[in-house]
Amino acid sequence: MKKIGVLVFLCLIFFAQVVYAEGVLGDLEEKIEGIEDTKENIEEGVENIKETKWDYLGEKWKSAFLKNKFVSVADGFFQKINFLFVVLFSENYSLSLILFFIIILWFSFSLNLVKYSQIILLFHLLLQLQLDLDL
Repeated sequence: MKKIGVLVFLCLIFFAQVVYAEGVLGDLEEKIEGIEDTKENIEEGVENIKETKWDYLGEKWKSAFLKNKFVSVADGFFQKINFLFVVLFSENYSLSLILFFIIILWFSFSLNLVKYSQIILLFHLLLQLQLDLDL
């Protein structure tokens, strides 16, 4: 009888620990979810700070360039021919770093295209000359 009583007592203690552990685990899961939400909020805040920083730098860059008389006249002209920028660069004109890099990339591509077409033309002429000499 004592053995059964001790066994029942040990089973009650075991089940009490299981119930307690489930409660602690539930609290831990809630805390972990709260930490994950906080982490996401911090990451969003960091992204917002980065975007704000680049927007601020872009505005300062733009205002510094617009102080130059030539750049301000060119900016006014480019605003008038915005349709050309849309056709060539797929971007509306605005004095920004992004458009500046797009224009540089486009001109670099154009210059390389001209260089490669000259090489192909030279190769074609040499091939034609060789074929003419063989006949």
